[in-house]
Amino acid sequence: MPTTPLRKFQTESARIKSLYVSTQYSYGQTAGDLTRKIESKEVNASKPFKLSPKHDEPDSAHENAYVVLRRFKNQFPKYLRKTLLVRLISSLEVFFLDVVREVFLARRDLFHTDSKRLEFSYGELLSVGSVTDLWSKVINRDIRNLQNQGFKEIVKFYKGRLGIDFAGCEIPMAKLEEFHDRRHILVHRLGVVDDEYRHRYKTDEKTLTVTHEYLFGCMAELSRLTSWLYERATKKMAEAPGFARTPPEFLIRLTVEVASGEVPRFLFPGFDFHVGEKIQRLGDLLVSRTTEAGTHIMTIGGETSAVRTYLKLLKSAEAQGIIAVRQRSLLRDEIGLRLKWKQSDDLLRQIWERLPTSPWPRHIHKTIAKDFGLSNSQAAVAIGLFMQRDSR
Repeated sequence: MPTTPLRKFQTESARIKSLYVSTQYSYGQTAGDLTRKIESKEVNASKPFKLSPKHDEPDSAHENAYVVLRRFKNQFPKYLRKTLLVRLISSLEVFFLDVVREVFLARRDLFHTDSKRLEFSYGELLSVGSVTDLWSKVINRDIRNLQNQGFKEIVKFYKGRLGIDFAGCEIPMAKLEEFHDRRHILVHRLGVVDDEYRHRYKTDEKTLTVTHEYLFGCMAELSRLTSWLYERATKKMAEAPGFARTPPEFLIRLTVEVASGEVPRFLFPGFDFHVGEKIQRLGDLLVSRTTEAGTHIMTIGGETSAVRTYLKLLKSAEAQGIIAVRQRSLLRDEIGLRLKWKQSDDLLRQIWERLPTSPWPRHIHKTIAKDFGLSNSQAAVAIGLFMQRDSR
């Protein structure tokens, strides 16, 4: 199973917390060790002090052991907390963007808008290998735009595009905005407060700090926020509208043998060909495809004109001795049943294995439905697919 955005954030947050706790412990141990050496006169506290005598430390010429001791007790922990807060908020922003990508994958309908225009060059469009490549370009542009904007724009995007309102979370928006504003001050001003921050948050502080309580409070609030947000996003993805799938006009199974060792390009899913004025890709017609020892078994279906055009290409290649088409089987109702089957292929195979030897008792589909917890109609579809497979 792929890692979810929530799991990624939780893992990162746990590592940040672990790094802080273990580093704080190391600072304490080092400070305690240095204190004992000063008290035992092993270290002369009034003379310049080096942590590692084997390495040059330019600043150490003017620093004695007391200066270093104060850094371990006060300065280094402050720097550590500031650095980890920056990392934590950056991880949150990655989470926001990862959730957008995941929702896009399941609910592209939420991203439909007539008010927004995207421009693509001829080169970009013609280099696209598939419609999924084009989808990737679309969502990546949205993601890049969000990356370049602040927290407020992300909140606005979630509400307007995904229908998720941060106001529904129990954490006050002012607190979430302050987390981001503090990160911004730490990154771009090294913690020196500007007038805008001072006025907005009504503070006289000149330099922002990050206390132990602030860091751990932020971790707790962001844990609540991300869990709440991902729950809402998961519900949105589960509400994906069903897409009506219509059976293809023409469906056929082919067994094709290749004359030489090299597989001709017209047997690959990426093969493109003309159907009148339309460009057709074989992959868009493939229902299934297996290859074994130079034999290709393909089921293709789609508009009659597209399938027939492809069959003509195969016939031409067969006339040239490139391939040999060993079997053609027209399939009529199987695809319709296939589209009606809503469960997994593993379950379908389990049902087939459970079916008794024919003749079957009356209402066998009801027995199967009860045994596997299915509706009667789904059980009937599974049995219909078995009958079609058995009749070939």
